[in-house]
Amino acid sequence: DTNKIQAGVNKKNVSTTLPFFIHTAIQPTYLTDDQPEIIVIAQGTAVKQDDIVSYKITVSGTDIAYTTEVSVRDRAHLKLPKLPEGKQSIVIHAQTGNLKDAVSHVVQIVPSRLSIPVVEEKKLADVSEWSGSQTGLTWMTFVDANQGKYYDDLQQLSWRFGDRADEVIVRAVATELLNIVFKEQNAVLDVDASAYQKDDGGIRLLSYADPDPILSAKIALLGEETPFDELKLQAYMLERLYKSDSKHVLTQEEAAWVYAGLAAQKKPIFAELKRFEKQDLSKETQLAVAMAHLYSGNSEVARVLYKALIKEAKRELKYVWVDASTPEKIKEFNAGLLILASGLNEVQDRDGLKDYLDNHATGQTLVVLEDLLAIKEAFAFTKSGASKLSYSLRGEIKTIELDHGDTYTLAVNADELKFLNPNVVSGDVTAILAYQKPISSLPEVSSKIRLKREYTGSFKEGEIVVVDLSYAIDSSVPNEHYEITDSVPSGLTPVTYRDVGYQETDSCVSYPDTDTDQTLTFFVNNSSKSSYCPQNTIRYYARVLNTGTFKAEPAIIRAMRDVSVMNVSNEQMITITHD
Repeated sequence: DTNKIQAGVNKKNVSTTLPFFIHTAIQPTYLTDDQPEIIVIAQGTAVKQDDIVSYKITVSGTDIAYTTEVSVRDRAHLKLPKLPEGKQSIVIHAQTGNLKDAVSHVVQIVPSRLSIPVVEEKKLADVSEWSGSQTGLTWMTFVDANQGKYYDDLQQLSWRFGDRADEVIVRAVATELLNIVFKEQNAVLDVDASAYQKDDGGIRLLSYADPDPILSAKIALLGEETPFDELKLQAYMLERLYKSDSKHVLTQEEAAWVYAGLAAQKKPIFAELKRFEKQDLSKETQLAVAMAHLYSGNSEVARVLYKALIKEAKRELKYVWVDASTPEKIKEFNAGLLILASGLNEVQDRDGLKDYLDNHATGQTLVVLEDLLAIKEAFAFTKSGASKLSYSLRGEIKTIELDHGDTYTLAVNADELKFLNPNVVSGDVTAILAYQKPISSLPEVSSKIRLKREYTGSFKEGEIVVVDLSYAIDSSVPNEHYEITDSVPSGLTPVTYRDVGYQETDSCVSYPDTDTDQTLTFFVNNSSKSSYCPQNTIRYYARVLNTGTFKAEPAIIRAMRDVSVMNVSNEQMITITHD
Protein backbone atom coordinates (compact mmCIF):
# COMPACT_ATOMS: atom_id res chain seq x y z
CA ASP A 1 0.00 0.00 0.00
CA THR A 2 1.83 3.09 -1.23
CA ASN A 3 -0.22 5.31 1.12
CA LYS A 4 1.78 3.84 4.01
CA ILE A 5 5.16 4.52 2.46
CA GLN A 6 6.86 7.51 4.07
CA ALA A 7 10.10 7.42 2.07
CA GLY A 8 10.93 10.87 0.76
CA VAL A 9 7.73 12.35 2.28
CA ASN A 10 7.72 14.82 5.14
CA LYS A 11 5.86 17.96 6.19
CA LYS A 12 7.52 21.01 7.64
CA ASN A 13 6.35 24.61 8.03
CA VAL A 14 8.66 26.99 6.18
CA SER A 15 8.98 30.62 7.24
CA THR A 16 8.86 33.02 4.29
CA THR A 17 9.96 36.63 4.36
CA LEU A 18 9.57 37.53 0.68
CA PRO A 19 6.26 39.03 -0.38
CA PHE A 20 5.96 36.74 -3.42
CA PHE A 21 8.10 34.01 -4.98
CA ILE A 22 7.74 30.76 -6.90
CA HIS A 23 9.36 27.36 -6.49
CA THR A 24 9.71 24.80 -9.29
CA ALA A 25 10.19 21.04 -9.49
CA ILE A 26 12.38 20.45 -12.53
CA GLN A 27 15.01 17.94 -13.60
CA PRO A 28 18.48 18.98 -14.83
CA THR A 29 18.02 16.70 -17.87
CA TYR A 30 15.13 15.43 -19.99
CA LEU A 31 14.94 13.11 -22.96
CA THR A 32 13.99 14.26 -26.45
CA ASP A 33 10.93 11.98 -26.22
CA ASP A 34 9.74 13.51 -22.92
CA GLN A 35 6.79 15.93 -22.69
CA PRO A 36 7.08 17.19 -19.11
CA GLU A 37 4.74 19.35 -17.09
CA ILE A 38 6.83 21.55 -14.80
CA ILE A 39 5.20 21.80 -11.38
CA VAL A 40 5.29 25.28 -9.82
CA ILE A 41 4.00 26.60 -6.51
CA ALA A 42 3.68 30.23 -5.33
CA GLN A 43 4.33 31.47 -1.79
CA GLY A 44 4.98 34.71 0.05
CA THR A 45 3.93 36.97 2.89
CA ALA A 46 1.85 39.26 0.64
CA VAL A 47 -0.37 36.61 -0.97
CA LYS A 48 -3.48 34.81 0.20
CA GLN A 49 -4.46 31.22 -0.55
CA ASP A 50 -7.32 32.31 -2.84
CA ASP A 51 -5.23 34.75 -4.89
CA ILE A 52 -5.00 33.83 -8.57
CA VAL A 53 -1.52 33.53 -10.06
CA SER A 54 -0.85 33.80 -13.79
CA TYR A 55 1.99 31.58 -15.00
CA LYS A 56 3.85 31.54 -18.29
CA ILE A 57 6.60 29.15 -19.35
CA THR A 58 8.86 29.80 -22.35
CA VAL A 59 11.92 28.18 -23.91
CA SER A 60 14.51 30.74 -24.99
CA GLY A 61 15.23 30.86 -28.72
CA THR A 62 11.99 29.05 -29.61
CA ASP A 63 8.32 29.98 -29.98
CA ILE A 64 7.35 27.49 -27.26
CA ALA A 65 5.08 29.09 -24.66
CA TYR A 66 2.32 27.95 -22.31
CA THR A 67 0.17 29.95 -19.89
CA THR A 68 -2.22 29.01 -17.13
CA GLU A 69 -3.89 30.49 -14.03
CA VAL A 70 -4.34 28.77 -10.67
CA SER A 71 -4.85 29.86 -7.08
CA VAL A 72 -1.95 30.17 -4.67
CA ARG A 73 -3.09 27.06 -2.80
CA ASP A 74 -2.85 24.91 -5.95
CA ARG A 75 0.10 23.71 -7.95
CA ALA A 76 0.49 24.86 -11.53
CA HIS A 77 1.37 22.31 -14.22
CA LEU A 78 3.18 24.06 -17.06
CA LYS A 79 3.14 21.86 -20.14
CA LEU A 80 6.10 21.53 -22.48
CA PRO A 81 6.25 19.67 -25.79
CA LYS A 82 9.16 17.52 -26.91
CA LEU A 83 12.25 19.75 -26.79
CA PRO A 84 15.16 19.76 -29.26
CA GLU A 85 18.44 18.16 -28.24
CA GLY A 86 20.97 20.37 -26.47
CA LYS A 87 20.99 22.97 -23.71
CA GLN A 88 17.66 24.75 -23.32
CA SER A 89 16.91 27.78 -21.14
CA ILE A 90 13.46 27.44 -19.58
CA VAL A 91 12.00 30.64 -18.12
CA ILE A 92 8.94 30.67 -15.83
CA HIS A 93 7.09 33.94 -15.07
CA ALA A 94 4.46 34.35 -12.37
CA GLN A 95 2.26 37.32 -11.47
CA THR A 96 -0.52 38.00 -9.04
CA GLY A 97 -1.74 41.59 -8.89
CA ASN A 98 1.32 43.83 -8.84
CA LEU A 99 3.59 41.07 -7.51
CA LYS A 100 5.89 39.31 -9.97
CA ASP A 101 8.64 36.68 -9.95
CA ALA A 102 10.55 34.72 -12.55
CA VAL A 103 13.03 31.87 -12.54
CA SER A 104 15.27 30.49 -15.25
CA HIS A 105 16.59 26.94 -15.50
CA VAL A 106 19.13 25.60 -17.99
CA VAL A 107 18.35 21.96 -18.71
CA GLN A 108 20.08 19.47 -20.97
CA ILE A 109 17.91 17.64 -23.50
CA VAL A 110 19.47 14.32 -24.52
CA PRO A 111 18.29 11.51 -26.81
CA SER A 112 19.23 8.93 -24.19
CA ARG A 113 20.83 8.57 -20.77
CA LEU A 114 22.03 5.08 -21.61
CA SER A 115 25.68 4.25 -22.17
CA ILE A 116 27.69 1.08 -22.50
CA PRO A 117 31.16 0.39 -21.15
CA VAL A 118 33.86 -0.19 -23.76
CA VAL A 119 36.88 -2.26 -22.72
CA GLU A 120 39.70 -2.84 -25.21
CA GLU A 121 42.88 -4.82 -24.58
CA LYS A 122 45.77 -4.49 -27.03
CA LYS A 123 49.52 -4.82 -27.25
CA LEU A 124 50.82 -1.29 -26.81
CA ALA A 125 53.41 -1.69 -29.58
CA ASP A 126 50.67 -2.55 -32.12
CA VAL A 127 48.56 0.61 -31.66
CA SER A 128 49.23 4.04 -33.14
CA GLU A 129 45.83 5.71 -32.59
CA TRP A 130 43.52 5.46 -29.60
CA SER A 131 39.76 5.91 -29.36
CA GLY A 132 38.10 6.91 -26.11
CA SER A 133 35.34 8.93 -24.52
CA GLN A 134 34.50 12.20 -26.26
CA THR A 135 32.82 13.72 -23.22
CA GLY A 136 34.12 11.95 -20.11
CA LEU A 137 37.29 10.29 -18.92
CA THR A 138 39.08 7.38 -20.56
CA TRP A 139 40.91 5.03 -18.21
CA MET A 140 44.10 3.60 -19.68
CA THR A 141 45.89 0.84 -17.78
CA PHE A 142 49.35 -0.38 -18.78
CA VAL A 143 50.30 -3.91 -17.71
CA ASP A 144 53.70 -5.59 -17.60
CA ALA A 145 53.52 -8.31 -20.28
CA ASN A 146 57.03 -9.68 -19.73
CA GLN A 147 57.74 -12.76 -17.64
CA GLY A 148 56.74 -10.66 -14.65
CA LYS A 149 53.06 -11.25 -15.51
CA TYR A 150 53.53 -14.75 -14.05
CA TYR A 151 55.37 -13.56 -10.94
CA ASP A 152 52.41 -13.64 -8.55
CA ASP A 153 51.36 -17.13 -9.65
CA LEU A 154 54.91 -18.40 -9.28
CA GLN A 155 55.24 -16.83 -5.86
CA GLN A 156 51.98 -18.45 -4.72
CA LEU A 157 53.30 -21.84 -5.85
CA SER A 158 56.56 -21.26 -3.95
CA TRP A 159 54.47 -20.76 -0.77
CA ARG A 160 52.53 -23.99 -1.29
CA PHE A 161 52.21 -26.12 1.85
CA GLY A 162 51.83 -29.88 1.99
CA ASP A 163 53.83 -33.11 2.04
CA ARG A 164 52.64 -34.69 -1.18
CA ALA A 165 55.30 -35.21 -3.82
CA ASP A 166 53.71 -32.72 -6.23
CA GLU A 167 53.44 -30.07 -3.50
CA VAL A 168 57.02 -30.53 -2.31
CA ILE A 169 58.46 -30.45 -5.82
CA VAL A 170 56.35 -27.48 -6.92
CA ARG A 171 57.40 -25.53 -3.83
CA ALA A 172 61.09 -26.20 -4.51
CA VAL A 173 61.06 -25.66 -8.29
CA ALA A 174 58.93 -22.51 -8.08
CA THR A 175 61.36 -21.02 -5.55
CA GLU A 176 64.28 -21.93 -7.81
CA LEU A 177 62.58 -20.28 -10.80
CA LEU A 178 62.00 -17.09 -8.78
CA ASN A 179 65.72 -17.00 -8.08
CA ILE A 180 66.72 -17.69 -11.68
CA VAL A 181 64.17 -15.60 -13.59
CA PHE A 182 63.65 -12.70 -11.17
CA LYS A 183 67.13 -12.64 -9.57
CA GLU A 184 65.81 -13.26 -6.08
CA GLN A 185 67.69 -14.99 -3.29
CA ASN A 186 65.08 -17.19 -1.68
CA ALA A 187 66.14 -20.24 0.30
CA VAL A 188 65.34 -23.36 -1.74
CA LEU A 189 63.74 -26.19 0.20
CA ASP A 190 65.86 -29.30 0.66
CA VAL A 191 63.83 -32.21 -0.67
CA ASP A 192 64.41 -35.75 0.59
CA ALA A 193 64.09 -37.37 -2.84
CA SER A 194 64.36 -40.88 -1.37
CA ALA A 195 61.09 -40.38 0.48
CA TYR A 196 59.25 -40.15 -2.85
CA GLN A 197 61.44 -41.94 -5.42
CA LYS A 198 61.67 -45.69 -4.96
CA ASP A 199 64.69 -47.75 -5.87
CA ASP A 200 63.12 -48.63 -9.22
CA GLY A 201 63.01 -44.88 -10.05
CA GLY A 202 59.25 -44.43 -9.86
CA ILE A 203 57.81 -41.49 -7.93
CA ARG A 204 54.99 -41.90 -5.46
CA LEU A 205 52.58 -39.27 -4.20
CA LEU A 206 53.23 -40.03 -0.52
CA SER A 207 56.10 -41.83 1.17
CA TYR A 208 53.95 -44.89 1.92
CA ALA A 209 52.24 -45.14 -1.50
CA ASP A 210 53.13 -47.06 -4.65
CA PRO A 211 54.84 -45.30 -7.58
CA ASP A 212 52.44 -43.59 -9.98
CA PRO A 213 53.37 -43.66 -13.69
CA ILE A 214 51.39 -40.50 -14.56
CA LEU A 215 52.82 -38.54 -11.61
CA SER A 216 56.31 -39.80 -12.52
CA ALA A 217 55.83 -38.69 -16.14
CA LYS A 218 54.53 -35.24 -15.20
CA ILE A 219 57.47 -34.66 -12.87
CA ALA A 220 59.77 -35.75 -15.71
CA LEU A 221 58.29 -32.88 -17.76
CA LEU A 222 59.92 -30.43 -15.33
CA GLY A 223 63.35 -31.45 -16.60
CA GLU A 224 66.54 -30.93 -14.67
CA GLU A 225 65.09 -28.68 -11.93
CA THR A 226 63.83 -31.63 -9.83
CA PRO A 227 65.97 -33.31 -7.13
CA PHE A 228 65.12 -36.79 -8.42
CA ASP A 229 67.54 -39.16 -10.13
CA GLU A 230 66.72 -38.68 -13.82
CA LEU A 231 68.39 -41.89 -15.00
CA LYS A 232 66.39 -43.95 -12.52
CA LEU A 233 63.23 -42.11 -13.50
CA GLN A 234 63.86 -42.85 -17.19
CA ALA A 235 64.56 -46.51 -16.39
CA TYR A 236 61.31 -46.75 -14.44
CA MET A 237 59.25 -45.28 -17.30
CA LEU A 238 60.90 -47.54 -19.90
CA GLU A 239 60.39 -50.61 -17.76
CA ARG A 240 56.73 -49.78 -17.14
CA LEU A 241 56.16 -49.11 -20.84
CA TYR A 242 57.53 -52.47 -21.96
CA LYS A 243 56.79 -54.70 -18.97
CA SER A 244 54.66 -57.67 -19.97
CA ASP A 245 53.57 -58.59 -16.44
CA SER A 246 49.78 -58.32 -16.54
CA LYS A 247 49.74 -56.82 -13.05
CA HIS A 248 51.79 -53.88 -14.22
CA VAL A 249 50.44 -53.26 -17.73
CA LEU A 250 49.83 -49.56 -18.27
CA THR A 251 46.48 -48.20 -19.34
CA GLN A 252 46.39 -46.23 -22.59
CA GLU A 253 46.36 -42.93 -20.72
CA GLU A 254 49.26 -43.97 -18.48
CA ALA A 255 51.27 -45.11 -21.50
CA ALA A 256 50.66 -41.84 -23.32
CA TRP A 257 51.87 -39.84 -20.32
CA VAL A 258 54.96 -42.02 -20.06
CA TYR A 259 55.71 -41.25 -23.72
CA ALA A 260 55.43 -37.56 -22.83
CA GLY A 261 57.77 -37.97 -19.86
CA LEU A 262 60.33 -39.82 -21.98
CA ALA A 263 60.06 -37.12 -24.67
CA ALA A 264 60.86 -34.45 -22.07
CA GLN A 265 63.90 -36.55 -21.11
CA LYS A 266 65.08 -36.46 -24.77
CA LYS A 267 64.37 -40.11 -25.44
CA PRO A 268 63.51 -41.07 -29.04
CA ILE A 269 59.83 -42.05 -28.96
CA PHE A 270 58.48 -40.63 -32.24
CA ALA A 271 58.11 -43.88 -34.20
CA GLU A 272 56.48 -45.74 -31.31
CA LEU A 273 54.23 -42.79 -30.58
CA LYS A 274 52.94 -42.77 -34.17
CA ARG A 275 52.08 -46.46 -33.89
CA PHE A 276 50.41 -45.85 -30.53
CA GLU A 277 48.25 -43.05 -31.99
CA LYS A 278 46.59 -45.42 -34.46
CA GLN A 279 44.53 -46.97 -31.67
CA ASP A 280 41.09 -45.74 -30.66
CA LEU A 281 42.03 -43.32 -27.88
CA SER A 282 39.99 -41.51 -25.22
CA LYS A 283 40.20 -37.72 -25.13
CA GLU A 284 42.30 -37.94 -21.95
CA THR A 285 44.77 -40.16 -23.79
CA GLN A 286 44.74 -37.88 -26.83
CA LEU A 287 45.68 -35.00 -24.55
CA ALA A 288 48.68 -36.94 -23.22
CA VAL A 289 49.70 -37.83 -26.81
CA ALA A 290 49.59 -34.13 -27.72
CA MET A 291 51.80 -33.48 -24.69
CA ALA A 292 54.28 -36.09 -25.93
CA HIS A 293 54.47 -34.33 -29.31
CA LEU A 294 54.90 -30.94 -27.63
CA TYR A 295 57.81 -32.13 -25.49
CA SER A 296 59.33 -33.94 -28.50
CA GLY A 297 59.53 -30.61 -30.32
CA ASN A 298 56.71 -31.48 -32.75
CA SER A 299 54.72 -28.35 -31.94
CA GLU A 300 52.58 -28.31 -35.06
CA VAL A 301 51.48 -31.91 -34.59
CA ALA A 302 50.69 -31.06 -30.98
CA ARG A 303 48.73 -28.02 -32.18
CA VAL A 304 46.57 -30.12 -34.53
CA LEU A 305 45.71 -32.48 -31.68
CA TYR A 306 45.12 -29.57 -29.31
CA LYS A 307 42.75 -27.86 -31.75
CA ALA A 308 40.71 -31.05 -32.04
CA LEU A 309 40.41 -31.27 -28.24
CA ILE A 310 39.62 -27.59 -27.67
CA LYS A 311 36.77 -27.74 -30.20
CA GLU A 312 34.66 -29.25 -27.41
CA ALA A 313 35.36 -26.32 -25.12
CA LYS A 314 32.62 -24.16 -23.69
CA ARG A 315 33.28 -20.43 -23.87
CA GLU A 316 31.31 -18.19 -21.55
CA LEU A 317 32.31 -14.79 -20.16
CA LYS A 318 35.86 -15.28 -21.50
CA TYR A 319 36.20 -18.53 -19.54
CA VAL A 320 37.27 -21.62 -21.49
CA TRP A 321 36.74 -25.18 -20.28
CA VAL A 322 35.92 -28.68 -21.47
CA ASP A 323 33.35 -30.66 -19.51
CA ALA A 324 33.95 -34.18 -18.25
CA SER A 325 32.07 -36.76 -16.18
CA THR A 326 33.25 -35.59 -12.72
CA PRO A 327 34.58 -32.34 -11.21
CA GLU A 328 37.94 -34.05 -10.70
CA LYS A 329 38.20 -35.09 -14.35
CA ILE A 330 37.14 -31.60 -15.46
CA LYS A 331 39.94 -30.10 -13.40
CA GLU A 332 42.59 -32.60 -14.54
CA PHE A 333 41.69 -32.37 -18.21
CA ASN A 334 41.57 -28.59 -18.34
CA ALA A 335 44.84 -28.36 -16.41
CA GLY A 336 46.41 -30.50 -19.15
CA LEU A 337 44.91 -28.25 -21.82
CA LEU A 338 46.41 -25.28 -19.97
CA ILE A 339 49.92 -26.77 -20.36
CA LEU A 340 49.32 -27.31 -24.09
CA ALA A 341 47.87 -23.83 -24.63
CA SER A 342 50.87 -22.32 -22.83
CA GLY A 343 53.40 -24.38 -24.76
CA LEU A 344 51.72 -23.54 -28.08
CA ASN A 345 51.25 -19.85 -27.20
CA GLU A 346 47.47 -20.04 -27.63
CA VAL A 347 47.12 -16.92 -25.49
CA GLN A 348 43.33 -16.45 -25.38
CA ASP A 349 42.71 -20.10 -24.63
CA ARG A 350 45.46 -20.06 -22.03
CA ASP A 351 43.99 -17.11 -20.14
CA GLY A 352 40.46 -18.51 -20.32
CA LEU A 353 41.53 -21.96 -19.10
CA LYS A 354 43.65 -20.49 -16.31
CA ASP A 355 40.83 -18.23 -15.09
CA TYR A 356 38.35 -21.10 -15.15
CA LEU A 357 40.67 -23.33 -13.13
CA ASP A 358 41.33 -20.54 -10.62
CA ASN A 359 37.72 -19.42 -10.19
CA HIS A 360 35.35 -22.25 -11.03
CA ALA A 361 36.97 -25.71 -11.02
CA THR A 362 35.64 -27.53 -7.96
CA GLY A 363 37.20 -31.00 -8.08
CA GLN A 364 39.32 -32.22 -5.18
CA THR A 365 42.22 -33.01 -7.51
CA LEU A 366 45.32 -30.89 -6.96
CA VAL A 367 46.78 -29.38 -10.15
CA VAL A 368 49.68 -27.33 -8.79
CA LEU A 369 52.14 -29.39 -10.85
CA GLU A 370 50.22 -28.56 -14.03
CA ASP A 371 50.11 -24.87 -13.03
CA LEU A 372 53.90 -24.84 -12.71
CA LEU A 373 54.40 -26.65 -16.02
CA ALA A 374 52.12 -24.11 -17.74
CA ILE A 375 54.18 -21.20 -16.38
CA LYS A 376 57.42 -22.83 -17.51
CA GLU A 377 56.01 -23.30 -21.00
CA ALA A 378 54.70 -19.71 -21.14
CA PHE A 379 58.12 -18.31 -20.19
CA ALA A 380 59.39 -19.33 -23.64
CA PHE A 381 57.12 -16.71 -25.27
CA THR A 382 57.78 -13.80 -22.93
CA LYS A 383 60.70 -11.45 -22.43
CA SER A 384 62.76 -11.24 -19.26
CA GLY A 385 63.32 -8.18 -17.10
CA ALA A 386 61.16 -5.12 -16.51
CA SER A 387 59.09 -3.46 -19.25
CA LYS A 388 59.17 0.29 -19.81
CA LEU A 389 56.89 2.78 -21.53
CA SER A 390 56.77 6.52 -22.05
CA TYR A 391 53.87 8.92 -22.56
CA SER A 392 53.23 12.65 -22.85
CA LEU A 393 50.74 14.38 -20.54
CA ARG A 394 50.23 18.13 -20.06
CA GLY A 395 53.48 18.95 -21.83
CA GLU A 396 55.59 16.54 -19.78
CA ILE A 397 57.12 13.27 -21.02
CA LYS A 398 57.13 10.53 -18.41
CA THR A 399 58.77 7.10 -18.36
CA ILE A 400 57.24 4.28 -16.32
CA GLU A 401 58.92 0.98 -15.42
CA LEU A 402 56.72 -2.05 -14.87
CA ASP A 403 58.11 -5.12 -13.15
CA HIS A 404 56.73 -8.30 -11.57
CA GLY A 405 53.40 -7.86 -13.35
CA ASP A 406 52.95 -4.23 -12.25
CA THR A 407 50.14 -2.05 -13.62
CA TYR A 408 49.92 1.72 -14.11
CA THR A 409 46.63 3.58 -14.71
CA LEU A 410 45.87 7.01 -16.14
CA ALA A 411 42.55 8.84 -16.43
CA VAL A 412 42.58 11.29 -19.35
CA ASN A 413 40.07 13.45 -21.17
CA ALA A 414 39.57 13.46 -24.94
CA ASP A 415 42.14 16.20 -25.61
CA GLU A 416 44.76 14.58 -23.40
CA LEU A 417 44.21 11.22 -25.10
CA LYS A 418 44.97 12.76 -28.51
CA PHE A 419 48.48 13.76 -27.45
CA LEU A 420 49.21 11.00 -24.92
CA ASN A 421 51.34 9.08 -27.45
CA PRO A 422 52.23 6.08 -25.24
CA ASN A 423 55.18 4.05 -26.56
CA VAL A 424 57.04 0.93 -25.51
CA VAL A 425 60.62 1.69 -24.49
CA SER A 426 61.58 -1.90 -23.72
CA GLY A 427 59.92 -5.25 -23.20
CA ASP A 428 56.22 -5.89 -23.82
CA VAL A 429 53.32 -3.86 -22.45
CA THR A 430 49.60 -4.55 -22.65
CA ALA A 431 47.26 -1.54 -22.74
CA ILE A 432 43.68 -1.78 -21.47
CA LEU A 433 41.30 1.03 -22.42
CA ALA A 434 38.01 1.55 -20.57
CA TYR A 435 35.38 4.24 -21.09
CA GLN A 436 31.64 4.84 -21.35
CA LYS A 437 30.09 5.23 -24.80
CA PRO A 438 26.61 6.68 -25.41
CA ILE A 439 24.18 4.22 -26.97
CA SER A 440 22.84 5.19 -30.37
CA SER A 441 21.19 1.79 -30.84
CA LEU A 442 21.02 -1.21 -28.56
CA PRO A 443 23.81 -3.72 -29.24
CA GLU A 444 23.36 -7.45 -29.72
CA VAL A 445 21.93 -9.13 -26.63
CA SER A 446 22.58 -12.52 -25.07
CA SER A 447 19.72 -14.97 -24.59
CA LYS A 448 21.51 -16.50 -21.59
CA ILE A 449 20.84 -13.53 -19.33
CA ARG A 450 17.44 -11.84 -19.10
CA LEU A 451 15.99 -8.80 -17.36
CA LYS A 452 12.39 -7.73 -16.69
CA ARG A 453 11.18 -4.43 -15.21
CA GLU A 454 7.80 -3.88 -13.61
CA TYR A 455 6.24 -0.73 -12.16
CA THR A 456 3.70 -1.07 -9.35
CA GLY A 457 1.61 1.79 -8.04
CA SER A 458 -0.17 4.80 -9.43
CA PHE A 459 1.52 7.23 -11.81
CA LYS A 460 -0.06 10.24 -10.15
CA GLU A 461 1.28 13.37 -8.54
CA GLY A 462 2.39 12.80 -4.94
CA GLU A 463 2.60 9.01 -5.33
CA ILE A 464 5.43 6.58 -4.74
CA VAL A 465 6.06 3.98 -7.46
CA VAL A 466 7.63 0.57 -6.79
CA VAL A 467 10.14 -0.62 -9.39
CA ASP A 468 11.07 -4.32 -9.58
CA LEU A 469 14.01 -5.49 -11.69
CA SER A 470 13.92 -9.30 -12.01
CA TYR A 471 16.74 -11.13 -13.75
CA ALA A 472 17.51 -14.70 -14.77
CA ILE A 473 20.82 -16.28 -15.79
CA ASP A 474 21.15 -19.69 -17.43
CA SER A 475 22.71 -22.40 -15.28
CA SER A 476 25.26 -23.03 -18.06
CA VAL A 477 26.85 -19.62 -17.38
CA PRO A 478 29.56 -19.60 -14.67
CA ASN A 479 28.68 -17.82 -11.44
CA GLU A 480 29.88 -14.25 -11.89
CA HIS A 481 29.06 -10.65 -11.01
CA TYR A 482 26.67 -8.58 -13.11
CA GLU A 483 25.86 -4.88 -13.32
CA ILE A 484 22.24 -3.77 -13.65
CA THR A 485 21.57 -0.16 -14.65
CA ASP A 486 18.16 1.44 -14.79
CA SER A 487 17.46 4.91 -16.16
CA VAL A 488 14.64 6.33 -14.05
CA PRO A 489 12.04 8.19 -16.18
CA SER A 490 12.41 11.98 -15.96
CA GLY A 491 9.05 12.38 -14.23
CA LEU A 492 10.26 10.33 -11.26
CA THR A 493 13.07 10.79 -8.78
CA PRO A 494 14.60 7.76 -7.01
CA VAL A 495 14.13 7.37 -3.27
CA THR A 496 17.58 6.78 -1.85
CA TYR A 497 16.48 6.31 1.76
CA ARG A 498 13.46 4.54 3.17
CA ASP A 499 12.80 4.25 6.90
CA VAL A 500 11.59 0.67 7.37
CA GLY A 501 10.28 -0.39 10.75
CA TYR A 502 11.20 -3.84 12.06
CA GLN A 503 7.52 -4.84 12.15
CA GLU A 504 6.83 -3.80 8.56
CA THR A 505 5.97 -6.78 6.39
CA ASP A 506 7.12 -5.33 3.06
CA SER A 507 10.79 -4.71 3.84
CA CYS A 508 12.18 -5.51 0.40
CA VAL A 509 14.27 -2.56 -0.71
CA SER A 510 17.53 -2.32 -2.66
CA TYR A 511 19.73 0.74 -2.60
CA PRO A 512 21.84 1.57 -5.65
CA ASP A 513 25.63 1.37 -5.65
CA THR A 514 25.69 4.53 -7.78
CA ASP A 515 23.07 7.19 -8.56
CA THR A 516 24.03 9.61 -11.36
CA ASP A 517 21.64 11.71 -13.48
CA GLN A 518 18.62 9.43 -13.02
CA THR A 519 20.73 6.32 -13.68
CA LEU A 520 20.91 3.74 -10.88
CA THR A 521 23.48 0.96 -10.77
CA PHE A 522 23.20 -2.31 -8.82
CA PHE A 523 25.64 -5.23 -8.65
CA VAL A 524 24.40 -8.83 -8.41
CA ASN A 525 25.55 -12.39 -9.08
CA ASN A 526 23.91 -15.45 -10.62
CA SER A 527 21.75 -16.08 -7.59
CA SER A 528 21.08 -13.11 -5.32
CA LYS A 529 18.48 -13.41 -2.58
CA SER A 530 17.86 -11.38 0.56
CA SER A 531 15.61 -12.49 3.40
CA TYR A 532 12.98 -9.94 2.30
CA CYS A 533 13.09 -9.82 -1.52
CA PRO A 534 12.07 -12.45 -4.08
CA GLN A 535 14.84 -14.49 -5.72
CA ASN A 536 16.96 -12.50 -8.18
CA THR A 537 14.93 -9.32 -7.70
CA ILE A 538 16.02 -5.74 -7.08
CA ARG A 539 13.35 -3.41 -5.73
CA TYR A 540 13.63 0.33 -5.39
CA TYR A 541 11.17 3.18 -4.95
CA ALA A 542 10.69 6.37 -6.97
CA ARG A 543 8.66 9.46 -6.16
CA VAL A 544 6.72 11.50 -8.74
CA LEU A 545 8.49 14.80 -9.49
CA ASN A 546 6.79 15.98 -12.70
CA THR A 547 3.55 15.13 -14.41
CA GLY A 548 3.53 14.57 -18.17
CA THR A 549 4.59 11.86 -20.60
CA PHE A 550 8.05 10.32 -20.23
CA LYS A 551 10.15 7.66 -21.86
CA ALA A 552 11.23 4.74 -19.68
CA GLU A 553 14.41 3.58 -21.37
CA PRO A 554 15.26 -0.12 -21.06
CA ALA A 555 17.15 -1.32 -18.01
CA ILE A 556 20.38 -3.15 -18.86
CA ILE A 557 22.10 -6.17 -17.33
CA ARG A 558 25.69 -6.92 -18.33
CA ALA A 559 28.43 -9.26 -17.17
CA MET A 560 31.25 -7.51 -15.32
CA ARG A 561 33.85 -9.94 -16.68
CA ASP A 562 32.73 -9.55 -20.29
CA VAL A 563 30.76 -6.34 -20.85
CA SER A 564 29.71 -7.47 -24.33
CA VAL A 565 27.44 -10.07 -22.70
CA MET A 566 24.27 -8.12 -21.95
CA ASN A 567 20.50 -7.96 -22.28
CA VAL A 568 17.81 -5.34 -21.80
CA SER A 569 14.32 -5.02 -20.36
CA ASN A 570 11.29 -3.56 -22.10
CA GLU A 571 11.12 0.09 -23.19
CA GLN A 572 7.89 1.99 -22.61
CA MET A 573 6.24 5.41 -22.34
CA ILE A 574 4.61 6.34 -19.04
CA THR A 575 2.07 9.08 -18.36
CA ILE A 576 1.95 10.75 -14.95
CA THR A 577 -1.24 12.67 -14.16
CA HIS A 578 -2.29 15.11 -11.42
CA ASP A 579 -5.88 13.91 -11.15
